[in-house]
Amino acid sequence: MNNAESPTSELSPEVLKQLTYQFSYGVYVLTASDGSSFSGMTAVWVSQVSKNPVRVGIGIQPEGFTAGLIRKTGRFVVNVLSQNQQQIAYHFGTPSESPSERFEGVPTEQSPSGIPILSESVAWMECEVEQELNLGTHVWIVGRVIHGKKADSGLPAMYHNGKIF
Repeated sequence: MNNAESPTSELSPEVLKQLTYQFSYGVYVLTASDGSSFSGMTAVWVSQVSKNPVRVGIGIQPEGFTAGLIRKTGRFVVNVLSQNQQQIAYHFGTPSESPSERFEGVPTEQSPSGIPILSESVAWMECEVEQELNLGTHVWIVGRVIHGKKADSGLPAMYHNGKIF
């Protein structure tokens, strides 16, 4: 195949969906704030992309409120959820009337830049945006880790085949 040709898939959308369900992911809540507004969303497309300096990549829908805050401020926090935070993952993954409404009843602290941190997470990392890549339905944002902390205990939650463990 030469470079001018574009591969096409003969697989049905359902088959493609089932194939991607074979990936396993961590479960995270991404948070952002501009000082007057704050927001959070559940994400599974998060990965370390560089070791020195440590950088992480996040895949998110560009039209979301959290994405807008990240683009506006150039910062975000990745909260690594624990196995006992399944309800938090579903809570932050459900649409709400107000982005800040999702934080009601959830213990939080603030990062050095004033971004909400979920207090009971396994770890959190505050990141400064360095790059953004438009991927169609999602954008891939790369951020350099500038602050963070790991909890003393807890195992990270995992997402596989449409379920959180």
